[in-house]
Amino acid sequence: MTAQTLTADRTGRRLGPAAAGLLKQFPPRRPESSWSATEQSREAVSARLLAPPFVLDAPGTQARRRAGIGKILRWLERYPGQTWQDRWLVSGADAAGNIAWRHRVIGWLRRDSRCCAREKNDFDALGSAILVLISGDVIRPSLSWLLTPATVQILTAEMARSRDPQGFAQLVSVCRQDPSTPTPKTTHCAGSPP
Repeated sequence: MTAQTLTADRTGRRLGPAAAGLLKQFPPRRPESSWSATEQSREAVSARLLAPPFVLDAPGTQARRRAGIGKILRWLERYPGQTWQDRWLVSGADAAGNIAWRHRVIGWLRRDSRCCAREKNDFDALGSAILVLISGDVIRPSLSWLLTPATVQILTAEMARSRDPQGFAQLVSVCRQDPSTPTPKTTHCAGSPP
């Protein structure tokens, strides 16, 4: 991928000279497909993500998350790849987008007679589980997937809670001191109450 191939955005507009120069100076990196957390076995991923700091305080919500993790990992195992990330991409889940990927999994669960009586239960369990799979660095969805409405806010709160509470607290503190940063947006995006 070269800077020239990226000088036009998806709407066909051309980048200005300054943006094109920055793109040439700092070319995009290819996404990684392998790292330690995405190479773990299903058992290792489950054990790690069902232990602190990923455990939720509410037993019912934690049980839903546990079920969702198992369903997603079993679904992804059906696809070729050496890592969970490979399988995530091959499955079409990333390209399908934040909401539609869940319907793909639910369709498989239904065909395999593994679905809940109420589809909404599976939908919610998959949504809860994907947060911890991302926060636990098992999969890394694309930017377009992540920017689907509500994902950033929910995921940021999960990351702040389970992955780096001190780092997010520092970020909130810095943002609150910056007069150019709107406080409600900063605190909401950083996963902390206003």
